[in-house]
This record gives sequence, structure tokens and C-alpha cells, in this order.
Amino acid sequence: FGYSGPVHMVRSSENTTIEANSHWYAKMAEANGRPINYADIHSTHARLLFDPEASHLAVAFLDGIAAAEKELA
Repeated sequence: FGYSGPVHMVRSSENTTIEANSHWYAKMAEANGRPINYADIHSTHARLLFDPEASHLAVAFLDGIAAAEKELA
């Protein structure tokens, strides 16, 4: 898509543990060539983001990150 900025990922505490013990996550980030900004949230909150009625929260959260980056740039 022509976007070369950082990749934003929301991950749950469960995923953080998996990533810490899986070498291929680091390789994926290396191959990507762009920084990855993680937002760590509790697993319960992560499950809520997949709820159809709460999915708008995920969009608002990621939009907030993007807006903050523009202000800092």
C-alpha cells in the first residue's frame, strides 16, 4: 500500500508470553524492515476487541495511536 511507517500491533498478555518463547516473531519483525509498536493489553480486553459489539473500540484505539504519532512527528 506504499505505507512505510511502523506496524501497530495490539497483543494480549498471552501472546506476549508466546512471542517471548518463539524465535520466529523476531525473524518476522526483521523481515518486515519496519519497527513494530506493540500495545500490550490484558487477555480479557483482547477478547472483547473481537466481540462484534466492541470491535469499534479497537478501531478507536488504533486511530488514537496514529493521531499521537502525527503529533509527535
